[in-house]
Amino acid sequence: MKTHPLHFKNTVAASLAGLIATAPMTVTMYLASRLLPRKRQPLLEPGQITDLALSRSRVHGSSAVDEMPDKVQLAAHFAFGGGVGAVYPIIEPYIPLPEKYRGPAFGLSVYAASYAAWIPSLDILPPPQRRPIGRNLLLIAAHIVWGASLGLTYRALQRKSEQRIVQARLSGSDAWRSRHAPMRNQKMQRAS
Repeated sequence: MKTHPLHFKNTVAASLAGLIATAPMTVTMYLASRLLPRKRQPLLEPGQITDLALSRSRVHGSSAVDEMPDKVQLAAHFAFGGGVGAVYPIIEPYIPLPEKYRGPAFGLSVYAASYAAWIPSLDILPPPQRRPIGRNLLLIAAHIVWGASLGLTYRALQRKSEQRIVQARLSGSDAWRSRHAPMRNQKMQRAS
């Protein structure tokens, strides 16, 4: 049973999937950064972005933020992953690839829109062509991991939701009938 991509249930599921997908992405970034030469191992990009945003804001200098920079950076990274994940059900049907490749393609588009567009245009980080290739490859790999994890998690959450609906219908659940019967009656009245 397909629902409209803007349906609240889809947005929440995709946001949760984006949040969950940020964990393997973060691990990928951390492990891949250890493979780079020592001089190329500065703070990972999400941390650099968060630090710059905080330094440009009034939040910088507050003792709570300054005492926990790693936690603030991590929280911002996960919040961004969940927020961008919420957009997935809107864009996913328009990605002209088989379903299993749509998540990674979406992850690459997030990389391109972020690191090649809005982040350099706001003077946060330089564009990819002015950054070391190893850092770019690290970010590309991490966004592919994020997108693949997002797609898999989102589909799993969708299947689980659909299974619950089918089970409720098959069991003749009074809770399902009480929620959906009024909507069905309204549709029938409009049709007549």
